[in-house]
Amino acid sequence: LVQVSTVTDTGFSGSAGMLSVPGTSTTYVDYLNSTLGTKATLETAGTQDTLTLEYHGSQMYGEAYVTNAASTAVISSGATQLVVKDTEVASVDGKNLIVVGGSCINTVAATLLGGQLCGTDFTLKTGVNADAFLIETFARSNGKIATLVAGYEQKDTANAVAALTTKTVDTTVGAKYTGTSADTMTKAA
Repeated sequence: LVQVSTVTDTGFSGSAGMLSVPGTSTTYVDYLNSTLGTKATLETAGTQDTLTLEYHGSQMYGEAYVTNAASTAVISSGATQLVVKDTEVASVDGKNLIVVGGSCINTVAATLLGGQLCGTDFTLKTGVNADAFLIETFARSNGKIATLVAGYEQKDTANAVAALTTKTVDTTVGAKYTGTSADTMTKAA
């Protein structure tokens, strides 16, 4: 189970945030501006906040993003993205993953790269030096994939995320990109 602490409503119809459900002070709702009109309901009563997404139309799926502890859930037009901490990855085991952060801070990244690799060890394993990043897709044991988005340092990981979200990236198993910014990203041969 993943704790929901914040819902960022970019792409939703309500410009002032989620709307309170009349008669309650703990339930909020909004609809995504899309052809499916996805409904999001946030329930804040009790000890565990919950977010329910309701799709209208054909079968849909969500992607799970695994990051370190400072994470928020994002729902954006066209796709649903669930962000979980690396310690909560078991809750999304049946999903394809985008793993954000290097193996020095992210246990899922460490599993993908074969250990908690920092500094020179990270460079030796990935070929990524200071001021650079890596985007690489790995097969997982459950038949799913995990795309690692990691930089040498935090600012480099931010550049990798920018590249992933603004460029076309091949996410088939074995596909690997390196770069120093979204504009300098190149695919490895």
